[in-house]
Amino acid sequence: MKNKKIKQFILSCKSRLNFHIILKEIIYSSLIILGGMLIISLSFVFQGLKVNLQYLWTPIVIGFFFFFIRFVLLKYNNSSTVKYIDSFFDLKDTVSTSIYIEDIEKQNGFHSSQIKYASEKIATLDIKKIIFNIPKKSIYCSLLLLSLVLYLSSLDNSMKVKLANFNAKETKEISAKINEEIKKEKDDIESEFTEEEKKAFQKSKLSKMIEALKVTENKKEALKQYAKMEREFQKVIDKHSMEKEEKLFAEIANKFMKSQKSYKLGEKLSQKKYNDVAKELSKLMQKNNSNLKNVEALKSLTEKMQDATTNMKESKSGSKKNINNLNKSLSKLMKSMKKGDKEAAKSGKISDKTCSAINKSSKECKSTLSKLSNSLKKCDSKNKFISKLNKLKKSMMKAQQCMLSKNKKGAFASAFEKGTGKRKGVGKGTDNSKNNTFTKAEGQDTQLNGIKGAGESTKSISDATTGSGVASKSISESKNNNYKYRVEAFIERDDVPETMKNGVKKYFTTIHK
Repeated sequence: MKNKKIKQFILSCKSRLNFHIILKEIIYSSLIILGGMLIISLSFVFQGLKVNLQYLWTPIVIGFFFFFIRFVLLKYNNSSTVKYIDSFFDLKDTVSTSIYIEDIEKQNGFHSSQIKYASEKIATLDIKKIIFNIPKKSIYCSLLLLSLVLYLSSLDNSMKVKLANFNAKETKEISAKINEEIKKEKDDIESEFTEEEKKAFQKSKLSKMIEALKVTENKKEALKQYAKMEREFQKVIDKHSMEKEEKLFAEIANKFMKSQKSYKLGEKLSQKKYNDVAKELSKLMQKNNSNLKNVEALKSLTEKMQDATTNMKESKSGSKKNINNLNKSLSKLMKSMKKGDKEAAKSGKISDKTCSAINKSSKECKSTLSKLSNSLKKCDSKNKFISKLNKLKKSMMKAQQCMLSKNKKGAFASAFEKGTGKRKGVGKGTDNSKNNTFTKAEGQDTQLNGIKGAGESTKSISDATTGSGVASKSISESKNNNYKYRVEAFIERDDVPETMKNGVKKYFTTIHK
């Protein structure tokens, strides 16, 4: 382009037109940006939340890309600017023709006169006539959207959300305290474990699971992890349970207690003093072959044991098998000893064959009696281990109780306090429970499995020792509240099927109308 006037005019028009496009696209992009911001702001407000300003950057980025793409597509170049000039100023392709002629290498007088005419025509044109039409509706709409976004962004969290945040914070604090209490109790109980119990506990991976307990601000998540831990403890307890053996020993205890001679042994057995019973059997084992009377006494006990096993036909207890074997061995021993007594009375000595039979039967008796004694000792050690596991299992139950009752009157139950509730008048605990980490919530009884005599009672009851104790009205009302809280506690559990929850809720609603 050799003519400077034409070139300068085209460039000026192109700059002005592109500037108009920039202004126009900024307005349209602002509509997209502010529209996106409004949608995001409304999504927060409808949830009762304060608008998170960080999310408002998303529509700004989208709006920027929209502006950039639109400008690239719509911007004017030299060719489109020339067409616009000819059209807008009604030049009838004068500028386009002059541009075309200037590119011709061999020009004549006609070409020169045409370029000169275009140059003179452009000199009379006023570039300011190219006016930017302001899209007023779009601007007003943008201002309205901006004012709405600014207003919504200034709103604070709703009361519901504030309360939920407060509860979440409180739940997190309680969760941390409960986890700390559980870990502390785990360490205390673990220090009491024997080497065998430590191995069993480590094998079960319960220790690692307790250490992995999460501090959470979600009440349901907290309840879920404690309920899961409770179930895991129950699985380990069931695995180490000696239920079949204990049932057999309970039957034997009933048989023993019917006879005066074996009453004390039966009483110890019924009280699950298995170690003491094992010691008694060891004593009998040491003197069982001293004379026939001792063997007969042991045979009498064994027959009672065997008689008890007949009531447990389906049982596959190892002790049952040992008792049957012991009875057979004692029968052989008695038969051999009676035979030996006859031989001694007749010839003054016992034959080698009979002595061998006596010794063999005696060894069998001792071996079987030793196995039975070991079963009792094993049962005793398993019970002690299960008792310790049950303490930790109860901690999980108490943890759920704490989480369920913490939202009543802004407090939560001190499930971990260890009161010494007395039987007369209902539940007066000692003052020592006040020193516990947790504080007892008044009028709340949301225990899932119940803990009798734990903590200080706020109820008043007439003296029960006189036989005329009558519960006051407040006691009656508090019982109704207790039912209500228990139903709530049950319904909120994640491990209870929905059908069962609905049935329980309907039942308690009906009887407490």
